[in-house]
Amino acid sequence: MTLKEALTLLSLDKKEQVEKTLDIFAKCSGLCLRARVNLDSESRLPHAAWESLVDGLLLPQLGEDVGVIQRAIIDGLRPWILHGPPLTSFTPKYLGRAVSLDYFCRFLVEGGYFGSIETARRSIRSLLGRPGEVIAKRWQNYPLGKYLMWSTFTTGGHKENPFDGMPNSAEGIRGVLGLDPNDRDKPLLLLAYTLPLDVTPLFPTVAEAYAGIQWNYFFTPAPAGANYGLTLPWPKYENHRPRPEVVHKVILGKQITSPLKRVL
Repeated sequence: MTLKEALTLLSLDKKEQVEKTLDIFAKCSGLCLRARVNLDSESRLPHAAWESLVDGLLLPQLGEDVGVIQRAIIDGLRPWILHGPPLTSFTPKYLGRAVSLDYFCRFLVEGGYFGSIETARRSIRSLLGRPGEVIAKRWQNYPLGKYLMWSTFTTGGHKENPFDGMPNSAEGIRGVLGLDPNDRDKPLLLLAYTLPLDVTPLFPTVAEAYAGIQWNYFFTPAPAGANYGLTLPWPKYENHRPRPEVVHKVILGKQITSPLKRVL
């Protein structure tokens, strides 16, 4: 269901109030406008998800405070992460996550797996180039993400290297995947893995894109009829093909299949 379809089920007064609030929000910044466009084009969430969003946007305390409106969008969509449909035509065997090395080290420290960022960094450095089975054994109980994971894969889905055909620089990979450009100068860590049988790759939706405080401009819902999500590359990489992307539940390091790769 789309947001427009959900709004037709409201009374005229409520429909106008929601639309007015979203219009105020869209005029705040390019990021807010992008979010509004994406909300309008999203078609893979159930009616209940839009009801959750609308309930928040109808709260009387919202007024014209853009920060409060953003908070209402976050609170309305967050319960609906990982509620997009599964892929329609195939399930990729090998998936990959590209994550800032600095962020991943902080994540491991916050999870209690290392005592300091430098210790985590040294551990990762010592594992670079080691076989995938060594990484999988060493990291077997380490989660590879916090709340959910965004992943890419090759279009055939069968190649062991899910980053095949991508640029060989951290900026290039970020640009094609549409990752946060504020981190463009930071090294990337590439993780390649398979999914456990009980974890299903799903279409990314606005629920995943706008469930947190930090929103990324470079996201768009996949077109109707697409077989999987598609990344939105930076303007510098607009002539590159969008990469396939999915979201899924957090998995553990025991699923890693290939050596870790650090990219500058």
